[in-house]
Order: sequence, then structure tokens, then C-alpha cells
Amino acid sequence: MLRSFRPIFLLFCLSLCAPALGGDELRVLIDVSGSMKQNDPLNLRAPAVRMLINLLPPDSRAGIWYFEQDVEAAMPAEAVSPAWRERALAASGAIHSLGLYTDIGAALETASHAWLQDDASGRRSLLLLTDGMVDISKTPGANEAARTMLLQELLPRLQHAGIVVHTVALSEQADHELLERLAAATGGRFEIAQHADELERIFLRMFEQSVERETLPLNDNRFSVDASVEEFTLLAFRRPETAPAVLLAPSGERLSAATAHGVVRWHQERGYDLVTVSSPEPGEWRLLADIDPDNRVMIVTDLKLEVAPTPRHLFAGEPLALKAALTEYGELIDRTDFLAMMRFTATMGHGASHALLEAGNGHYHLQWPEEIALGEQTLRIHVDGRTFEREVRRRLEVAAAPVQLTLSALPADSGHRITLTPAVPWIEPDSLSAQLALAPLDATYYAVRSEDGALIWDLPPAAEPQNATVRVSGRTSSGRAFAVELAPVELPALASAPEAAPARNVNWLIVISMLTIANLALFGIIAVCYLLYRERRPALPDFPVPPEASPAPQPSDEVPA
Repeated sequence: MLRSFRPIFLLFCLSLCAPALGGDELRVLIDVSGSMKQNDPLNLRAPAVRMLINLLPPDSRAGIWYFEQDVEAAMPAEAVSPAWRERALAASGAIHSLGLYTDIGAALETASHAWLQDDASGRRSLLLLTDGMVDISKTPGANEAARTMLLQELLPRLQHAGIVVHTVALSEQADHELLERLAAATGGRFEIAQHADELERIFLRMFEQSVERETLPLNDNRFSVDASVEEFTLLAFRRPETAPAVLLAPSGERLSAATAHGVVRWHQERGYDLVTVSSPEPGEWRLLADIDPDNRVMIVTDLKLEVAPTPRHLFAGEPLALKAALTEYGELIDRTDFLAMMRFTATMGHGASHALLEAGNGHYHLQWPEEIALGEQTLRIHVDGRTFEREVRRRLEVAAAPVQLTLSALPADSGHRITLTPAVPWIEPDSLSAQLALAPLDATYYAVRSEDGALIWDLPPAAEPQNATVRVSGRTSSGRAFAVELAPVELPALASAPEAAPARNVNWLIVISMLTIANLALFGIIAVCYLLYRERRPALPDFPVPPEASPAPQPSDEVPA
């Protein structure tokens, strides 16, 4: 394979490879309180945790904690190595359901303590599984106080440190509102597991949002391995009653849990098979098992498809920009003869694929050309190099709008009130601002914030219907700025409205000219009046000038004779 390339550009490192700087780290928090006896009687938390342990790539870091009234570090946060993996798999056997309380706040505080003290880069994620609520004491008010402290003190610190919290509720009795707020406020994912046997697939989805792994496309349970692949890990889900999976190598050799040897590690659980093959044979491999959309082939390779970060949440109509490139041994591939064989594509869900266009210097980009459907979507970025393939998956959630708009009449039909309230939990309510344009008046109004935090407009009545267009801006919980325009809303005419004068367009040139003429006329009138005043003013009378008085005699110094 290619081995000598120009260095990665600094801007490329910052914009495209930023999530990888410092490495991905996942810390798992598992509830072991007594209520799990009812909600997870088969202790299916253990195989779900073992799946995570086996999926972690060697360049990542991870840690595992069990919590009830106390928090126990089952595996301290360390670099993932064969020795760490072996110890972690052994520690998964200690998952129990014996705890008395459920101290969610202490679990989050303990697992994130070191993160809260430093400014390390890289993606840092917590995965929290619980079937309960904040429960630390039977003392009245203690649990509510601990819950409040968690939301008002610890959660802002997690946000400030850039820690993403994924949460799983394993019962209807769990505090769904709390778990959803923790996830939404940090850009994480919240899911409800109705049964414990759903944990493995839920954990997989959260793992894929926490740790970036190279994957191979899996079509009809077939996948192609190229010579640059050092190792692949195949995850094959199956129903408990079905036979274990079988893997066919390109040479025709049949691999199974019973025949695995040497370079093949085969881990088998009630709901899945997980196979790791080192130095795999190049060519087409085939999985003999049920076709399942959650099956994955994850690889270790130096030839990687790098995809720039994409937002976890979008609003309808917002643009989605994609950037991708190939790297080998950490260096950008920009050789035109090599890239001429590449085809980069992106697919949203089961829809049509769109090609990423070359932007120069080995970079490829795409502005998503169509509106993305509402709800959760899976985005797949794929590169086909003829002799190899790579794929990266991203999940995003698309909402109709950041706010809900309510139209109501003011008392006595004195006008209309428009109220905006947050419609999704993953925006910062205090960051919202909005402006409203009324047609046909061509007037703009800015929203004011009410005491309860809502944005409102109180608009005067109108004799004719009006259309209001609202533009909202703000930030998501992950700090991404957004600005969207809501669908127009019609304000009906009100009978109490005064008759409105017909609107006229103002020609400012005419207005200025008329004002100039009026000013000149005014100055002319003042001048004429002044002249008339001078001509009509009566002349002053002539008074006779008196003769000069004789000088008074001066005293003499002479003495009379």
C-alpha cells in the first residue's frame, strides 16, 4: 500500500480529524441495585458489557464502574490492551443486583472526576444504565435535594468539560425525565429498554456515537477484506433459538466457535456471536447466519476513511455539510493517480446515495442536496477504491423546529399573542431569540421574554388577516448555533380593529424635494418681511445742535495790584 505522502495540513487536522485527537474514551456505569432482580433477572447486563469490551479498538481508553449506594471501579480507566480486555471480561462476572440504594449523582461524579480536572482533548463519553431514580436515603427531602444538586451543579460541569452522557432506562420506574435531560444537555443519546435483552443493540448504538471505528460494508452477509486490514471483528446478532454463526473464509475454510483457533477469537453469547480474526485472508468473506441490520464488521487498519464531525441534532431545512478524506499511517492521501480510482458516496437511511465531490488536496465534500426526513436517521459515508472499501456510520436526529408556536387572542379581542416555547430538550432555552415579520405591513417585531422564560409578541388587532413569519436563533446543548425560519402563521382579522388606512409606499426623493422647496419658501418670506419692515420704519426727528459753551474762566496765579 501507499507509504509516502505529504503531511496533513493543519486546518485539515483541526476540522476533520479533531475527534481523534487525544483518543476516544468511554466510561461505563452499570446500576447494580436490588431492583435489577426484577428488571434484569437473567443478568443480561453482563453480556452487553462484554460486547462493549470486545468492540473497543486498541487505540481507545475505557473504564467500568458499578454503582448502588457505593461506586466501585470494576476496571479503572486505562488504554485498551489485550491485558486490559482480559481483566475487564473477568470483571463483568461481578455484575450483581444486591445494592440497597441508587446514587446516580455519585456514579457520574466518580467516573468523571479526572475529566473535570483537566483539559484533555478527544471525545469523552459516559454510558449510564439504571432502572431507578436518585435514591440515596430514606430521610425526607434527601433524594430530591440530591437530584437538584445533580442537575444544577454537576450537570453544568459536565457540559463545560465537553463530556457526553448517554443514558439507558431499564424500567418504566426509572427517572426518564432526569435521564433524558442528562443526555440532551450534553449532546448524548437517551433510550428506554423495555426488556433487558434489548441492551446489546442499545449499547451498540451508543458505542458507535462514542468511539469511531473503521467498518467494512456488509451486504447480504458478505464483506471484502483487503490487504491493509490487520484485524477484523464481526458482530453477528442472532435469536437465542437459532444456530451459532459460521464464517466462510475466501479460501473456503469454515470457521465456527467450535473450530476457532490461533488467529481467530470467537466469543459467543446468548444473543450474538463476536468473532475477531487477526491477519485475515484478503478476499470475500461470507457470514452464514440471519441477515440483521445491526450486524457489523469493524476493522483495524492504517488505511482509514476520515469524516469530519457531523451534528447530532438538526432541524428541518438546516444544511448538512459533509467532508471526508483518506489517510494512511496518519497522513493525508492526495495523490491524484490513487484518488482517481476512488468513489466517495453518502447515503441517508435507505434513500438515494449522493457522490462527494473532490475539493482538492485529497479532500471530498458534499452539501446534502435534499431535505432530510424527520426523526432519527443513519448516515453512511462510503468509499469504494476497487481493491478496498471503507464505511463510517453516523446517527443524527432531525426535529421539525426548535420551538413550538402558540397563537391566542388577547382579552376583549384587543390583539393577538404569539408564544414560543422549546419543542426539543436539546437546545439551551436561554440562548433563544426571535423576530417576527408581519405582512402586508412589512413591519418587524422582536420577541420579549416572559417571566416563565417563553418568548412572546403582543400584536395589535387588524381589520384584515395578516401573515406572521418567525425566525428563531439559538444554540443546541452541544454549543452549535442555529437559525431557522418557521412556517408562516395567519393572524385572523378582529372585529374590534380600527379601520386601517391603505398602505402607501413612500417616495423619499419626493419627500426630500418638497421639504427643500418649503424651506426655501420660508426663508424667502422671512427676507421680504424684513425688507418691508425696514422701509416702513419712521425716521428719527432732527434735534437742533446747541452752540459750544464758552470756556469757564480759569483761576490766575497773578496777585492784583
